[in-house]
Amino acid sequence: MQSNHCRQTAAAAVLAGLQCELVLSGVAPEIPNGNHLLDLFLGARLHFTDRSHRNQRMQQAADECLARGLRPYVIPIGGSTGLGALGYCLAMEELNEQLQAGGEKVDVIVVASSSGGTQGGLALGARLCGFTGRVLGISIDNDKLDGAPFQTELSRIAGEACRLLGLSIPFTPDSFDVQYDYFGQGYGVVGDLEVNAIASAGRTEGLLLDPVYTGRAFGALLDLIRKKVFSSSQTILFWHTGGSPALFAYAADLNQRIRGSRLEPCA
Repeated sequence: MQSNHCRQTAAAAVLAGLQCELVLSGVAPEIPNGNHLLDLFLGARLHFTDRSHRNQRMQQAADECLARGLRPYVIPIGGSTGLGALGYCLAMEELNEQLQAGGEKVDVIVVASSSGGTQGGLALGARLCGFTGRVLGISIDNDKLDGAPFQTELSRIAGEACRLLGLSIPFTPDSFDVQYDYFGQGYGVVGDLEVNAIASAGRTEGLLLDPVYTGRAFGALLDLIRKKVFSSSQTILFWHTGGSPALFAYAADLNQRIRGSRLEPCA
């Protein structure tokens, strides 16, 4: 239920004057917190279901809107469509402009990757602006999405975004660099990797990471650095995708563990 995408969609709906219906995984807690609380502040109507039935529940919510005489627009999980990916395509172009203006060079971009829109958009943006470094996605939960290999889904999303721009750039599953070794105990389950990463980023860089996405991805990055996957001459950029409100939903789990976490330098 701690969906960053849903919370941001609810906020965008307010600005656009639209009613927002959110389908969230899990059971409604007695006391809302984190993104769930913010969803309520933003006036969204919430529907709860188990993680495996989200698509069906979204369609049901859309049908209910139709029955009330409304015109629903269904946004899939994570907003991971070609249209959604264009946001990160533009973000990649913006980053490249900043690097060129500052005379900087990045060899590897590391980013949390889950439903595919973020990495798919970054990959397309990298092609369009001539970025020659790696875009390394840290898979947060699975190597498959809806039964298909995750990299196949990434190529589909990037290809769809490309067509929306009227371009024809070939993407295949091999076009994407994804690390699958950091699923931990499962989606949304916070372990030592995430806790230590959150503590390290906060105590050394003043960065707040979330427990589900950026905490896991940054923990993976620190582990890859320890394993010398990257050379000391490479410049690595960690792409922070937000999500700090979710920290409060994990307060009970994090409170004691963060006190005993080990400090790992970020450089």
